[in-house]
Parts: sequence; structure tokens; C-alpha cells
Amino acid sequence: MITMLNALRGDAWLHAYGDPMSPEGRVIKAQVRDAFFGDTDDCKGMVAGQSLLATRQALKGRKARPVPHPGSASRISGSENLRKTVRMPE
Repeated sequence: MITMLNALRGDAWLHAYGDPMSPEGRVIKAQVRDAFFGDTDDCKGMVAGQSLLATRQALKGRKARPVPHPGSASRISGSENLRKTVRMPE
């Protein structure tokens, strides 16, 4: 857990003050990758399985509830539609 937190802290510093393409930036990016990416076959298999599951669920949900095309005719103007979606005050 500490390794992950330190990697995130380094990455935040890098993007706020450093240069991601510098030698120091490359070291920090490698630390982030090592902290969050398991390089074992078991870990890669679990990531592949979760990715496949998420893709199948997204496709199933997309088929169940089609989203109207943005160019379709609508009685609600764009700003009213945004206000209803985001719940912005009138």
C-alpha cells in the first residue's frame, strides 16, 4: 500500500512540477507502472478476464437501452437538456 501511495505522490509531483519526459520523470513513471501493474501471468489473466466481463456487460446494457442519436429531433433545447442531465439550477 505504501508503494502505491508513494508512486501516486511522485506522479502528482511530476505532473505539477516536473517533466514526464526527463530521466527523473521516466523513473517515476516506471514506479507507477510497477506499483499498479502485476507482471505475472496470473495477474494478466485476471485483468483480461475483468476486461472481457466489463465489455460484455457494456454491450449487453447498450443493446437493452439504446441512446438516442445527438442529431435526432428533440423538443428540448441543448441547454435545457444539459440542465436536466446535470441538475443545474434554472
